[in-house]
Amino acid sequence: MLLTNRIREILLFLLDAEGARKEDDIAEQIGVSRRTVQREMEYLDGALKDYDLVLHRKKGVGIFVTGTDQAKQRLREELEKGEMSGPTDAAKRRNQLLFELIRDGAPRKTYYYSQLLGVSEATVNKDMSALSPWLEKNHLKLIKRQGFGVALSGSERDLRAAMRRYIDENIFVPWASIGELRESAAGTLMHTRDQHLYALLATDTVSRVYEVLKRMRKKEARLRGLAESSCTNLIFHLAIAVERIQKGAIVEEDPGLVHKLGTWEEYALAGKIRSGIEEEFSIQMPDQELSYILLHLLGAKAAYGESEKDGSAPLFPEEDLLALIDQMIDYFDHEIANRLKCDEELIRGLMMHLQPAMFRMSEKMSIYNPVLPDIRREYPEIYEKSKHAAEAIREKTDFEVSDDEIGFLSMHFGAAVEKVQKRDKKRRKVSIGIICSSGFGVAQLMIARLTSIFGQEADLSAYALKDLTEHVERRTDFFVTTFDWHADEIDSIQVNPLVPESDIEKIRNKIEEYAYVERESENDAFDRQLDQANEAIIEIRGLIRRYCNYELDARVTFQGLIQNLAGKITDSQMIAEEIAGSIQRREHLNSQIFPELDLALLHCRSRLIREPVFITCRPMGKEVFEDPNFRGVRAVIFMVMPEDKRVRMHRQILGQISASMIRDETFVDAILFGSERQVRSGLKKILSEYFYDYLKNI
Repeated sequence: MLLTNRIREILLFLLDAEGARKEDDIAEQIGVSRRTVQREMEYLDGALKDYDLVLHRKKGVGIFVTGTDQAKQRLREELEKGEMSGPTDAAKRRNQLLFELIRDGAPRKTYYYSQLLGVSEATVNKDMSALSPWLEKNHLKLIKRQGFGVALSGSERDLRAAMRRYIDENIFVPWASIGELRESAAGTLMHTRDQHLYALLATDTVSRVYEVLKRMRKKEARLRGLAESSCTNLIFHLAIAVERIQKGAIVEEDPGLVHKLGTWEEYALAGKIRSGIEEEFSIQMPDQELSYILLHLLGAKAAYGESEKDGSAPLFPEEDLLALIDQMIDYFDHEIANRLKCDEELIRGLMMHLQPAMFRMSEKMSIYNPVLPDIRREYPEIYEKSKHAAEAIREKTDFEVSDDEIGFLSMHFGAAVEKVQKRDKKRRKVSIGIICSSGFGVAQLMIARLTSIFGQEADLSAYALKDLTEHVERRTDFFVTTFDWHADEIDSIQVNPLVPESDIEKIRNKIEEYAYVERESENDAFDRQLDQANEAIIEIRGLIRRYCNYELDARVTFQGLIQNLAGKITDSQMIAEEIAGSIQRREHLNSQIFPELDLALLHCRSRLIREPVFITCRPMGKEVFEDPNFRGVRAVIFMVMPEDKRVRMHRQILGQISASMIRDETFVDAILFGSERQVRSGLKKILSEYFYDYLKNI
């Protein structure tokens, strides 16, 4: 990713900061407006992921970067050198040249591009030759004429398709597993690999189109039934159309297409979308543009589980599709065909995929598969078999099936084959414990990476060494550590925190070692479950019983309130002072006062108490606490977590309560305005949900 000097300044400031920083602080530090900071932040996620760092933006808290000290130092060194790791200079330059050619459209001299890119005209000519295959694949050609310059030649429809292809290839879409793409429409707009991409479509255009569709989705079931990726594609399609129409470029007319598409049920919805865009941008969209909106709707993928809900008629008869799927499965792998045909999830998934896919193929509409290179590399056999299965489509329809479409078929078939293999082996999930010397955050990053690879084969949990009770050791098959650690009768392997491929192979071999080993007997498991359930019951009952709401003078100081509440939860003055000090140190490091919620969440850990504490406090006879440090909050939540052998359970339970501050408005209202009985009732509801989920996982 290309980074501007301003973005480098922001990153260096965040890396050197202690704790979170507000957008206003960053803006003041580097001498720009807050809006500029917000805009620049949109480009950072992709760059940080390459360094195993995560950017956090929390409302009321600020912005901060998490990751290992080594990862932060590596990023800092490259920022100070003024360069980022990533594609080669030639790849970056050619990508920018391609961007300029598509965006501009006007004839330009080679000299213009050499000055723009800072290279010789010979290098520009060489780069253009390298880009020719990409352009030809998108039905565009570079025209070079003496005295004329260089420009793209092709139809308006092909030029727009090329714009879409460029956008698709430069959007960062993470994927957790084969068959799952979970990028939201709004989020996708912000995750680009190239900082110049937004110049192709003005940010304002994209966001305004997004808002139009967002309003329409509330009323239109068909739009709600689209997959998130299809919604994103529609946003970009419309934004490109708006930009081109504003420049006077209209898609070529095709009266036959307009007449044919006018018979589809989605025609009325396409008309509503056109009207919404025309009103928003004060433009006129001709019927040909309407036809291409309709083409997009008919070729869009439905969200999984939504096909039966939107009430729209299928594009192709289900009987024909079922017969085609039957033949595709035979072509895919004759030996396991009968078992695949019994997989209802595979059949349903292919039905949902093929309905719009057949329409795309019939109209020669392209679709981009962002994980195609990964599929070809990681699952070459599945891809080749899926390619053979696609022959059934060609034989029955004469449609050409693109590599991208074959990649999507591979995702469906790959998931089904994996289930067959697992059923054959009758293997079980392996329980893995992650212990990281760099802290709990790094352990969570390791879990995220390993879950994406072994999510179907293993259950992963993060622990600190002090969390390793007899119960944890008994329920865990082996441990993965980032340091040299040996313990009697405990199986473990050491890996690098970044978990390179060599370590992935070590973990995979260890999983295979345990996958077929019989676990504890049913009686032993039941005894263990009873013990765990009893621990949870005692913890939850005590937390509910000890809850109280206190009222203090609205003029109480911030420090006075902390000391007063600390004294409420213990009879020991020494322990109360220690807890009050811990709360103040934590608040100084990272403020937990949320004026937008009217709440302050004060919490800490302590080795000096035996039971978790949850209490609340409100100002006596006033609406808010008057001390400026409270910033006008109406209520204070005070939580203390013991550090003992049950720390994991304490963390989960108090975390469940903390999360409710965001998602449960009724509970927050009870804390702000209700009685002690109402808060306790809400607390029971929250903890009952936790308890039932807890029982499912022990």
